[in-house]
Amino acid sequence: MKSRPDGQQALILEIQRMSTEDGPGLRTTLFLKGCPLCCPWCHNPESISFEPQLEWIGARCIGCHTCVSTCVANALKINPRTHEIMIDWQVCDSCGLCVRQCPTNALKMIGTLVNLEEISDELLKDSAYLKKSVDGGITISGGEATCQAAFVNRLFERIHENGLGTALDTSGFCTSMKLQEAAINADLILYDLKLADAEKHKRIVGGDLGLVLDNLALLIDMGKRIWLRTPIIPGFTNDLENITGIAWIILQLCETHGQDWFERWELCAFNNLCSDKYARLGKSWIFTHTPLMNRISMEKLVASVIAQGLPKEKVSWTGMTELEGYTS
Repeated sequence: MKSRPDGQQALILEIQRMSTEDGPGLRTTLFLKGCPLCCPWCHNPESISFEPQLEWIGARCIGCHTCVSTCVANALKINPRTHEIMIDWQVCDSCGLCVRQCPTNALKMIGTLVNLEEISDELLKDSAYLKKSVDGGITISGGEATCQAAFVNRLFERIHENGLGTALDTSGFCTSMKLQEAAINADLILYDLKLADAEKHKRIVGGDLGLVLDNLALLIDMGKRIWLRTPIIPGFTNDLENITGIAWIILQLCETHGQDWFERWELCAFNNLCSDKYARLGKSWIFTHTPLMNRISMEKLVASVIAQGLPKEKVSWTGMTELEGYTS
């Protein structure tokens, strides 16, 4: 960002309420913007950049072209063939003038710099029903939430003061100092283990697996409650070698720390519903036509890691799968 947010501010994407996928119970999830990784399957491409971004929502556009005439940076053009709005993100300075002038909200600025007090008040509006949910609370996700660690720390403090539980969703790709700062007030850590092979991890997602594993060990030493999660992505992470490789990593940690260091391991089935997010950012997505995983494949992966010695009650799969008997 042009001016990095300190502990009193953060660049956020959105708040998602009534979530059942970001930790136990019913949760409100705050998504922060900015991630140092480049996972090709990312379901939130708008969360990767550390800067606010302009997106065009074609379904709302009425073709008035007010935005084009408004843009002083000449970052907006009309596609002569499709008549769609084209955004030159190298030229766009995210001033937001076109957003304010658009009569149908077809242009949207992704990423809002908010104050700690402002966002904590907004999140705590949900206290009444979150406190009634068993093990519910507030999750901070991303992007990569540890990139704004000081803010996460202070926000979790405020949430605790109001009697709600906290969860941090992280890839673990950050400095140990940032992780400690973000995690110290987190009741639960949702921790990604994507790939077991260090070379593939570096080449495919852009991060050092050694750092991720060192940070996982740090969280164990901190006594944190941990849920492990692995995205099951066709052609990238869904092979038996990768999943059993991650299982081996987990078992090695069990030898050192016992089996109680992690509470569960979720294999998260690939979701193909985010193609439109890429289109809004003028990007293509290599998984646009990739079918969902099927139930039998997911169950086989779970069975394979249980066969290696992981406790049956701690391993499960989640997410949507293809309908049985349906071929896409």
